[in-house]
Amino acid sequence: MKFVLEIEEPSQELLNWAKDNIGENSDTKSQIISDLRDMIYSRGECTPPRTDDSFLLRFLRSRKFHLEAAYKLFVSYNDFREENRNLYEGVGLDPLIEMTLQDIMHIPPYKDQTGKRMIIYKFGNWDPDISTVEEMLQATLFVLELGGFEPSIQMKGVICVMDLQNISMRQALYLTPNVAQKIVEFGVTSHPTRVDVVHVINHSWALEMLLTIFKPFLHGKIKKKIYFHRSNESLHEHINPKYLPETYGGTQPNLDNNHWFDDLSKYETVRKELRSLGYDPEIKKKIANRNRLEK
Repeated sequence: MKFVLEIEEPSQELLNWAKDNIGENSDTKSQIISDLRDMIYSRGECTPPRTDDSFLLRFLRSRKFHLEAAYKLFVSYNDFREENRNLYEGVGLDPLIEMTLQDIMHIPPYKDQTGKRMIIYKFGNWDPDISTVEEMLQATLFVLELGGFEPSIQMKGVICVMDLQNISMRQALYLTPNVAQKIVEFGVTSHPTRVDVVHVINHSWALEMLLTIFKPFLHGKIKKKIYFHRSNESLHEHINPKYLPETYGGTQPNLDNNHWFDDLSKYETVRKELRSLGYDPEIKKKIANRNRLEK
């Protein structure tokens, strides 16, 4: 099975789901998009890269069509971009390729039983001598931007699975409060691609340390989105094994280094929009250790 970016218009079934669950109404959608655009320009709190309908719709869907909440998210998104230009400006596919080839970060080609995409992190595989924290954050932000092109992700959000197996003290020391704050901003407060739930698995001593680092940034609703699992069976209570790789007791093949990102060349519209956001969606360098990592 190969990853396919689903950028087509949503099906009627998905639109019906959106109407029931996030308040999306085809009769009023155009007006509320226009209202959001007017609010952005009249208040003048940010200088956005885009205000076209399809872009603004991502923020409205992320906040269940609550206009003021969507506006706050839009301003927060733009503030984050202004403060973190190093995470996207001129960034290409290289950080994402590195994370995938090192078996650190994967986006399975299948969704869970509720139709949500998953992002799986294996932090224990990360070698700080090969990839920096900045590159990991760049790869994560790039994936969230890609997710913004899929209507189903705009509506339902994504699931994050954080596998802490084999994480070392050396790796954990790189997760500073500043890094923790950016991770929370990515998934909760400053990006329209909403992380709907986080599942932490294979944790041990690392859990207490991570909680200490992240706790200052975790508030009411955020805390309720995080689940900790000491077994695959516990994870299966939330994600059906049919939609998990064998590593986690599922029936899907274990994730490999299939280069789904190579197919990005097929989506010229996506590449054009990524450039409008400051990205350079190309592979800029030859990854010397690619063959070694694939073995």
